[in-house]
Amino acid sequence: MTKREEPLIKTNAKIDPFHDLYYWLILLRWPSFVGILMLFFLILNLIFGGIYYLIGGLANGGTGFADHFFFSVHTLATVGYGHVFPQSILANTVAAIEIILGLFMMALMTGLLFAKFSRPSARIIFSRNAVIHKRNGIDCLVFRVANKRDHYIAEASLNVVALKKDITPEGDSMRKLYTLNLERAQTPLFVLSWMVIHQITPDSPLYGLTAQDMIDGDVRVLLSLTGHDSVLGQTMHARHIYQADQVKFGYRLKDALKTLEGTLHLDFDVFHEIEAVG
Repeated sequence: MTKREEPLIKTNAKIDPFHDLYYWLILLRWPSFVGILMLFFLILNLIFGGIYYLIGGLANGGTGFADHFFFSVHTLATVGYGHVFPQSILANTVAAIEIILGLFMMALMTGLLFAKFSRPSARIIFSRNAVIHKRNGIDCLVFRVANKRDHYIAEASLNVVALKKDITPEGDSMRKLYTLNLERAQTPLFVLSWMVIHQITPDSPLYGLTAQDMIDGDVRVLLSLTGHDSVLGQTMHARHIYQADQVKFGYRLKDALKTLEGTLHLDFDVFHEIEAVG
């Protein structure tokens, strides 16, 4: 996905960068991530540049702060000094400390960059609305999933649950998760689209509910899709949630599959469109 996935259910909990820095950095968007690394690099060089400026001891280093700052940049990056080098014991000691910090920093930056690049990202989209209408005389919850990449996802499986608010005989309110059985919960090759169908039979947690019942009970349908990316060779995940007002009764999804010159195509222009059942 091009955008970071929003959490299915929002809480007041926030990631503290001071106690969970690695996880916080991994979740940052790329512009923020690169900006923080550049800021850290700049601050570290400003500190060491100031130290060199105060203690001196650099041959051909000039007297300005800029010369000492760029000497720090060369030292931290271990690229060599050129015509500027430390010539006092104190300056050499500070340079040695900075080189050690530079090696650690480069290793950490490389690890973070690799971790962010290697995270598999799924370009999976879900229909904007789920619909409920009769199929073969049975009310069914239906929604559509599509793979926006041109390669397949192997052994894709979908888990769908309904989050409902129940009242115990003692009057306590609690939310419970109910698994929604699907006509097809797995597919060996997920290439184009996947029409997901749950039959609302008497044993379904959605049985007998109206649109207003779902809104009043704050019923939500939570989806979790997993599969094996055929290019990266890694397991990918995608998730989505339908709020109660996103489940449309008496509607169906428009047909988005078309055959052009003998090849099956998915029309994303009508992917999210629904129509009233006559």
